[in-house]
Amino acid sequence: MTSRGVMLVSLFLTACGSDVVFDDGAPSSSSTTTGATSTSTGSMGTGGAAGTGGAAGTGGGTGPASTYAACFWPGGLDHLVIMKRDDVQGVCVRLFADWPTAPGVYPEVETSGGWGLNNISLTPQLDDCFDPMAAPMALPADKATGSLFVPASPPYPPSEVDVSVEAFFEGLPPNISPIQTLEAEDLPLDMCF
Repeated sequence: MTSRGVMLVSLFLTACGSDVVFDDGAPSSSSTTTGATSTSTGSMGTGGAAGTGGAAGTGGGTGPASTYAACFWPGGLDHLVIMKRDDVQGVCVRLFADWPTAPGVYPEVETSGGWGLNNISLTPQLDDCFDPMAAPMALPADKATGSLFVPASPPYPPSEVDVSVEAFFEGLPPNISPIQTLEAEDLPLDMCF
């Protein structure tokens, strides 16, 4: 994808953010993934509703709460996409970074080696969460803090990335946290295509 194509995708995501529709129902559990992924465990859970002959659900749990994937593609600007699928909340969070563009749209996120964040977005569309070229309707983060570390060359392209970012979103339904955390160390970085 050319730099112009990436810019159009970014503009589309930003422009359509206010039209994102969240479903308060159960999140979809099917997905197709390519490349390496990393799983993060969490203790956040959701309450369940009482059913016929059933008991009310309980919160918490120690199973996988989030799955991560990351990819890279070179170009006039180099691009990096970190994708987090959170089945507990039923959301997909994506972080888009470019090089060289430091500091980017979120200056409170410390980045390494000239990388800059140009978009962090949240969508309830889980099925294509790990497809970096998909352009679902998404809500952009209002602000973000933390750090993104991409090792300097060599090797080129980089083979892994560290992310510790909190993204803040407004206008979410009560079942989705307004603060979304992306937290992964040594996340494998594949080629996006």
